[in-house]
Amino acid sequence: MGRQLRFLFSLLLVVFGLLAMALRFHASHDLDDVFFNSDAMYLPTLFADVLAGSGELDHWYLTPAPYFFPDYLLFLPAYLITSVPFLQISVVSLLQVVVTLLLLAWLARRMRVRAPWTAAISIWLCLCWLAWNAGEPFAFLLVGSYHFGVFLGALACVALWFAHLQAGSSWRSVPLWMTCLLAAALTFSDQLFLVQAVTPFLAINLLQSAGDGALARKRLLQAIAVAGSSLVGSSLYPALVEHPMRYPVQLGLGQWERNARLLSEVLATLATGHLLYTLVLVAFLVLALVTIRRWRACAGSDEIHLGGRLTGFVLLSAAAACAVTLLHEGSPVALRYVIPMALWPVVATGMLCALRFRRVFVPVASSLSVLLVLSLLWQAGGEARAHGLRLRQYPDDIACIDQALSASNARHGIAEYWDAKQVQNLSRHRLRIAQYFDNLLEMRWITTADYYPTRYDFAIVGQQPDGKLSPLLTRVEDINGAAPTQVQCGKRLLLIYGRNRLRTVADLQLPGDRRRWRGCDLPTQIGTAEPDCEIGKRAPDLQGFLSFGPYVRLPAGNYRARVRYESEEAVGVPVGRWDVAVTVGQDLQVLQSAPLLGSGLQETQASGAFAVDTAQSAGLIEVRTVAEAPGAMKVIAVELERLP
Repeated sequence: MGRQLRFLFSLLLVVFGLLAMALRFHASHDLDDVFFNSDAMYLPTLFADVLAGSGELDHWYLTPAPYFFPDYLLFLPAYLITSVPFLQISVVSLLQVVVTLLLLAWLARRMRVRAPWTAAISIWLCLCWLAWNAGEPFAFLLVGSYHFGVFLGALACVALWFAHLQAGSSWRSVPLWMTCLLAAALTFSDQLFLVQAVTPFLAINLLQSAGDGALARKRLLQAIAVAGSSLVGSSLYPALVEHPMRYPVQLGLGQWERNARLLSEVLATLATGHLLYTLVLVAFLVLALVTIRRWRACAGSDEIHLGGRLTGFVLLSAAAACAVTLLHEGSPVALRYVIPMALWPVVATGMLCALRFRRVFVPVASSLSVLLVLSLLWQAGGEARAHGLRLRQYPDDIACIDQALSASNARHGIAEYWDAKQVQNLSRHRLRIAQYFDNLLEMRWITTADYYPTRYDFAIVGQQPDGKLSPLLTRVEDINGAAPTQVQCGKRLLLIYGRNRLRTVADLQLPGDRRRWRGCDLPTQIGTAEPDCEIGKRAPDLQGFLSFGPYVRLPAGNYRARVRYESEEAVGVPVGRWDVAVTVGQDLQVLQSAPLLGSGLQETQASGAFAVDTAQSAGLIEVRTVAEAPGAMKVIAVELERLP
């Protein structure tokens, strides 16, 4: 095959490969949970806030990584091309795939592979095919902000190092200092680069230096310079990041059993998850044994030495990742943490085959590439025929939320993490959604401080794995009461309170402010907490304080107290009393008192107004319920409301 024909053939493979990837993205829903969850929406949210809005980068609570490089560089052109998050993710996916191909071709050229583009394209198409068919962690090839930058950075650093070795290993070598700068930037961006790239890189040079003379020792010192640069990059993080969120390094044997079990599950998933990858893994192990044997025996050409270095690097990278995983006492291992360990065997297998089987590699790799492209195109075409092509991701539940909010002019709301950024970015309105835990505490995690005012317009309550609504619903209603408008949108419940009418903290400072305590949140003398967080008598004949508290200070003003309760006594029959009391120093003053009447086991309420003067505002307010008759009785909730 002539040179021009080889170029045209390679170009067609790349073009059709990219076409298949783009069609699959816009037609398939298989990886929507990866593309459009709140983690993946980090960069669209940040760029829109900082570049299009009034936000500031130093107001952001970034990810622990925080993916500065190369993720920001890859996302910037996508942001400049389109303002639609769905299309931004589509562009980033293609850019990341293209950059992977270019780095593979660069590495193949540095390894002096006979047909570098043929090798790179076959490896690249294999990775693309695995991304769509083998799930995580291969799927992260298609989306940024999942530690994939560590793998891209490792590819670039290995290629630069090989260029440095081929240039004579001089201290004045441009590739050497480019490697140092790149290592510093990558470690500043993601500390996983230390584990999965810098540590094996240093180790392989240390092994090579043993008994190989002055040149090997010189290369070891240069490798130490690269490692030192990465440590400098890591140390810059707390100085340059306004809100450091990086996880502390916690190594020890305290979680050994848990980590060993999880690591074995991850390795088993990788090794047996897909037949194609299993075959690649077996081929890599066989080739690794042969290559390292020839390398250590110093037999063969310089290509053998480069193949041995790459093989050793891949094996040591996997070993370092496994060792740190076993000793890590923080959050458990996840598939996104082992992207390099999973993808490097595919790269190394292709490169080693290209070095070892020169005569047959080009036709075999070309045939494999054609089969992979045809498979990708066939799959993409099938998805397009089944689902059509989409230019925007607009799920029915988010369309429902948009429709409900459009009439109220509500734009600023709250939600839990997995709902907040997803709804905000896929909505067709300019929403700003602050992240909260289900106990209504702020979740300042991968978000900006600018999203947290004192009041909001709406709340989105999602479902838990068991199908029940999140406790966030109860917390919101405890403070604000039931929402005037409630709309069920798929698995999400939308609570619309109106402009600036939703509070996350019950301050009772203004008329209309309200705070609610469930029965089980209150102290008791004769009661016990029940499954629905009510407080009921321990025994029917008991008499005394069924609830008291909550001991809060109220500003001077007018208030209303409500007690929601049930009693088995007939309607209208006295069963006890309730009152509002304030304790100032040692003095207890009753501000309001009324009887409690039977309700025939139906929920009812007693309410009454009371006033707090300036002297009493320094005291502690409590609402007390007293059982004075036999029979079952329980307190459901106590509420306080500020009146005009």
